Amino acid sequence: MIRKLKVRFIILAMSALFVILAMVVIGMNLINYNAVVDEADAVLYVLSQNKGSFPEFGGNKGPRLPHNLSPETPYESRYFSVLVDDTSEIVSTEISKITSVDKGTAILYAQSVLERGDNQGFVDEFRYIKQQEANGYRIIFLDCGRKLDSFYTFFMSSIIMASSGLIVVFIVIFILSGRIIRPIAESYEKQKRFITDAGHEIKTPLTIINTNIDILEMEMGENECLSDIAQQTKRLRSLTNDLVMLAR
Repeated sequence: MIRKLKVRFIILAMSALFVILAMVVIGMNLINYNAVVDEADAVLYVLSQNKGSFPEFGGNKGPRLPHNLSPETPYESRYFSVLVDDTSEIVSTEISKITSVDKGTAILYAQSVLERGDNQGFVDEFRYIKQQEANGYRIIFLDCGRKLDSFYTFFMSSIIMASSGLIVVFIVIFILSGRIIRPIAESYEKQKRFITDAGHEIKTPLTIINTNIDILEMEMGENECLSDIAQQTKRLRSLTNDLVMLAR
């Protein structure tokens, strides 16, 4: 019984900790992932409003970057765009701002987006947006490889740290569970011992009462009062035996 209680306590404590850590890890990584996506979408929005390129920022008269983008964003971003007409035919490609993608690869990415039919999403490590223009659609791709690598690194690190924490806490709980359960175990043993001792103590006077009833019946004959006493004594003995059995 005590061993089962100890096992249940460990399982309950570890389950609760696992749920809490899982919620924390998932929450942090969702926030981190949304930050990556939001930043990429902000850059793509600027590019989509300027036909696939950054306008000249700075000064008092020129356009300004969104508040969540660094002034270095136009120089750090790697992107390309593909222009398609209304019949989904490739019109032109612009790959001057990226070296890891050639014209053929850019066309394949654009065809993949056209097959999907959505206006925004991911193709491999590229975040894209499909923007309608006068002569068709411009599909702009932004390289999010470094951002996604950082996200995946953080994701794996958080899982490793959470798993390590679970293991450490499991060891601590396993060592301390005996001390934590000890008061409950002692209380349970005292209760069990009390019921057992009380059952044995009650049986002695019941036996004496039954013996006296038998003697009185021999001297006085059958009597309704003696029959009631014998019946109630029998009932009390049965209840005592049930208590002792439950304690065992």
